[in-house]
Amino acid sequence: DGRHPGHKMNLVDENSNKMKKEEAKRGSHSHHDLCNNGKANSGMPRRDMTENKSSKQFSSLNAIKRQIEALTKIEMEKNKKETEQKVESCSTLSTSSSPAVSFPSIPECPVCLEDLKPPLKIFNCRNGHLICSVCKPKVDICTNCREEYTGRATAIEQMLREMFNC
Repeated sequence: DGRHPGHKMNLVDENSNKMKKEEAKRGSHSHHDLCNNGKANSGMPRRDMTENKSSKQFSSLNAIKRQIEALTKIEMEKNKKETEQKVESCSTLSTSSSPAVSFPSIPECPVCLEDLKPPLKIFNCRNGHLICSVCKPKVDICTNCREEYTGRATAIEQMLREMFNC
């Protein structure tokens, strides 16, 4: 019934009811009105105080929850924008019509230092180093790695023909 444990009060007793009324008129507080170190509870029943405290804690928790949700939403939007920017930057690099796209430099022969342009035949060693068909008969091994030349670099020849539209 909301009273302190162990307190015995006979509700039927008229004298005790009269005492309560007199105390209320004088403004003093009864034993039930005092809680926690003798402080008055401002006339609010103990159960209501507990419910009020619980509702304040609940609203505080809801406020924290809303803040976390807002921060999460902001973080997700930030990540989304960063991802969109990365996608945009990648797509602009991959377009062939973009003026920022440059062709790779033309490989050159390590012996004569001439560009390996079509219609030259190009040879390579086991490690992929290139040499022109004019200089290959002059050397026995690769000038870069000292491995022997194994054959033609037809993929490089094809790529250079496409670059020069030959």
